[in-house]
This record gives sequence, C-alpha cells and structure tokens, in this order.
Amino acid sequence: MSFRELVLLAALGVAMSCGTPSRSPEHALKKDTASQPLDGSIEASVGREVAFTFRIVNRGSRVEVMIPSGQTHDFVLIDSTGRELWRWSEGRMFTQALQTRVLDRGDTLVFRANWDPATLRGRFTVLARLVSDNHPLERRTDFLVP
Repeated sequence: MSFRELVLLAALGVAMSCGTPSRSPEHALKKDTASQPLDGSIEASVGREVAFTFRIVNRGSRVEVMIPSGQTHDFVLIDSTGRELWRWSEGRMFTQALQTRVLDRGDTLVFRANWDPATLRGRFTVLARLVSDNHPLERRTDFLVP
C-alpha cells in the first residue's frame, strides 16, 4: 500500500469517527406515530427539588425495544430562551452493551430523575427521551419554579 493510500485511509477513518449525535434538546425524534406502539408521558413535580417521571406504555402488541447501550433514557432541562441548563446523562458513564427490553401489551417502563433548581426561578421545559434504535420516543412538558 502506498503512502498516499495510507493517508487517504487514515483520513477516512478520522472522518467517520468524528460524527457525533445531535445534542440539541430541540431535536425531535421523527417517527410515524400511527406505527408506534409505545406512548409516553412526562410529569414534573415541583418541591424543594423538581421530580421528573417519564412513563412509557406499550399500547400495541408485544414489542422488543432495542437500546444501543446502558443508557435507556435521558432528561434535558431547557430554560425559556431555549438554552439547555441540565442533562441527566451528563457526566454519567454507561456500558456499551446492547439491551433488549420486551414489552407486552400494557407493560410500562418508568424512569425518574430529580433536579435541584438552586436559585433558579421561572418557566422551564423538560424533555424526556427513550434511547432506542427501533422505538425512539420523546415527550416534553413545561413547568414553573416560583
């Protein structure tokens, strides 16, 4: 193999490894909702901390949910200007093992997280996301910290 071919091969490898998924909280996962058996809801309960509960229910027949790593879900907090303030997964480490979750009709997955608003007050949006290759799901809700 010539030096030129080695350089081109190395450049191709670097280019392919540089792609990163979008971190934009506004990026909505596109999925035909008519063919999506999973439905979800997100709740924010404001107290000393804000407690988030993301519920996913299978409304269709038995489904296998493929999850590409140890990260099954995420929560993203957005302020009224659209700026990301907090991400549940930030700074956490996840295994690289593929997971499969089998959900029969009516089965529910529940994910929870808490956020400490500290001195922040105002209107916020939380975006909850099921990290799945074949059944991605996103839900959001607004809430107020007085």
